[in-house]
Amino acid sequence: SVAALDFTLACSGFVYGLYLARALVMSGSARHVLLVTADTYSRWMNPRDRGPMTLFGDGAAATVVSAGEPKIGSFVLGTDGAGAEKFVVRAGGARLPRSKATAQPQIDDHGNVRTDEQLRMDGPSIFDFVKQQIPPLVRSVLGFAGRCSRRQLRAGSRGRCWRSTWSARSCWAWCWPRTGRTRVGGCCSTTLRGSASAVG
Repeated sequence: SVAALDFTLACSGFVYGLYLARALVMSGSARHVLLVTADTYSRWMNPRDRGPMTLFGDGAAATVVSAGEPKIGSFVLGTDGAGAEKFVVRAGGARLPRSKATAQPQIDDHGNVRTDEQLRMDGPSIFDFVKQQIPPLVRSVLGFAGRCSRRQLRAGSRGRCWRSTWSARSCWAWCWPRTGRTRVGGCCSTTLRGSASAVG
């Protein structure tokens, strides 16, 4: 028998999935976990909305997490729902069920077209959120990984510590390598609607 669960966390989905997979393996509840991440953003986007159309697409990936070496390192997780309206599909749930009104196209000041049943994104606000939230998460992860001194972490140094990690291989957003006993890469992603998260 195989247990299965499903959750939706947008851009943070893989990081949270990896966190859950690690917890299941470390607790002894499972020896192997198959983590399948998939997004079908095309169903939520209007082709005439230039914002999300240039950034999002459909895709899927599968990751197997198993007991043994090397280990997955520490995680830094957080939640901030204050900007939910900056990245949201307004209609389709209990708060605003679908109707003829929610299916009506709306044109914004920039000529982008969308309905309340489609993805609505405030790109500049999301970018500001990333600039504010990601650096502290990165410094926390690097601290767990032993890549930066406490002085560098407090100062947000862009010296040797920052350069050595910034050149690491690319993940969905950014990745940083670990050293020592747990030599695995770490990924950081963020979603304004629900959470900012990082893994080392």
